[in-house]
Amino acid sequence: MSATECLQGMTDILDETNVTVELESFEPDLLITHPSRTVDQFRQWLREKRESNLAEYEDTTVQFNPEHNWSHYKARQNFAKAKDVDRHFWNSYDEFTTVLITRTADDNTGPLLEQTQALTSKSYYQSRYRLLRDRGSSEDYAAVSVYAPKYPTHADRTVRTHIHTGLWLPGHVEPEAFDLLKDKHMATVEGATGCHITVRHHSSDSYPPAENGIDSTRGATTSLPYELAGENQPLMNTETDASDLYDERCLEWCATFSAGDDGSHDTPGMSYWRELGSFREYADRVENSMRRQVERDLRRSRLPHRTERCGTNQMDSLPPEAESSPLRISKPTRESLFRAVSQLAQIPTPDRRLETPIDGRLKTSKGIFRGS
Repeated sequence: MSATECLQGMTDILDETNVTVELESFEPDLLITHPSRTVDQFRQWLREKRESNLAEYEDTTVQFNPEHNWSHYKARQNFAKAKDVDRHFWNSYDEFTTVLITRTADDNTGPLLEQTQALTSKSYYQSRYRLLRDRGSSEDYAAVSVYAPKYPTHADRTVRTHIHTGLWLPGHVEPEAFDLLKDKHMATVEGATGCHITVRHHSSDSYPPAENGIDSTRGATTSLPYELAGENQPLMNTETDASDLYDERCLEWCATFSAGDDGSHDTPGMSYWRELGSFREYADRVENSMRRQVERDLRRSRLPHRTERCGTNQMDSLPPEAESSPLRISKPTRESLFRAVSQLAQIPTPDRRLETPIDGRLKTSKGIFRGS
């Protein structure tokens, strides 16, 4: 029974009790509050994106994976960029520092977007910039902030936002240098509940062993890319896009970010991945270097005398070479060869004595030594 039919039935009952009710005409959608309207619109937008990636051929239809901001592809791309930034610091510095800052504001019970914007306090970011500037790292650092859902115990709020920020800094930076950021977060962020900072130092002597897979060719990394992009991007756990999320609270969080302030999923909305400093430059630099290496290896693999595998620096094992057999020549040929070599070397032979230069000098004719 629709809402209109339900109200009409209530009107009929009230008529029997001599109570007058005027029933106006209105749309059923306006009768009931729709708590998941943003989620429903987000699902529809994701469905349309999937359908736009369908390609029909003569005898089959192929579904290509989407590459928008709320796709599994985008999350994997973010993860790869974070690892390339990490590789840049391993390749460029004998010593560097990684920092992981996790900030929460669970006591802020405002709407999700307002609670998220409260986490991005201007005074906090100004303090962080001054810290980097005073350390001389404001030009060379790389950083990225990852916004992620959090599920507090507040009955009236199903999901909140917390932020993980990773920094890569040249040289050795003491952990005490970041105490100011912790104090600033707790003092300026509305509803702040915690700020945890982890500082790690890395040097060329502590280079991590390369695991199997792509790290064996591109280079190993610290744990920071995994902590940022591997563990705190919900879309890493999907097959295609956000519609694969099994937790409705997480889907609600993604839908709210996608809708943003204007409520439209066709506009950028609020991003959950924000690159800072030289992050993009360093990631592109490593990616371009790796691409050139792959292209170089590919060209070499096409040469007939090369046995290198495309995309690797490893050589295929070659078959053992056959043992060479000694050459056999006739006795006259051997004696003629010996006479010619000995003449050039000026050594005694059975039919030639060593010529001695007169007055310690040798006269030459066309480059051949002879006696006077």
